[in-house]
Amino acid sequence: MPDFAKNQADVKLNVAMLKREKHLIDKEEKEHAERMAQMEMGLKDASEFYRWQREMEQKDDIEKIEHVQKKKIEMELAREQAIMAKEKSVQDNHKFAAKVKKEVDQLLNERERTNEQDLKDNKETIQIIHHQHEKAAQAVVDKHQENRHIRDVIAKDMEDAAKRLKDEQAAEHAKKEELIRQIRELEKIPIQRY
Repeated sequence: MPDFAKNQADVKLNVAMLKREKHLIDKEEKEHAERMAQMEMGLKDASEFYRWQREMEQKDDIEKIEHVQKKKIEMELAREQAIMAKEKSVQDNHKFAAKVKKEVDQLLNERERTNEQDLKDNKETIQIIHHQHEKAAQAVVDKHQENRHIRDVIAKDMEDAAKRLKDEQAAEHAKKEELIRQIRELEKIPIQRY
């Protein structure tokens, strides 16, 4: 514990603080001088003045000692409070860790109890999914076959339609050729004039 009565704390003062301190010192000295002057004028003899002066000095010394003791007590209280706070924090951490460990143990025990059921449920789920995949695969095969059949039917219909169109065009062409032939035959017959 540093002795604040003997060791002065290092304080860095700027210009403004120095001026303020000088002003306060000058003011105190002025007030002290005024009090001294008044005392000298009002005192009956020098012994009473010296007695008053010693009382004031003793009072100042007592106030300084009390101030230092107060600071020491405050620092000691602050140190004890910090120690108590640290100890409480450690205790709280231990309590919290114990609580967390208990909760984790409970969760692990519960998980262990339900693990077998979870595995069973997972196996059943996998079987269901596998069955659904098989059904989906079969549905895909069936759909492909259905699409192939539809494609074959459409191709046959288009082929038949193309053949009909070709036959109709051929018949129309033959009809036109026959009509042209008949017109040319008629043109060959001479016209009789009367």
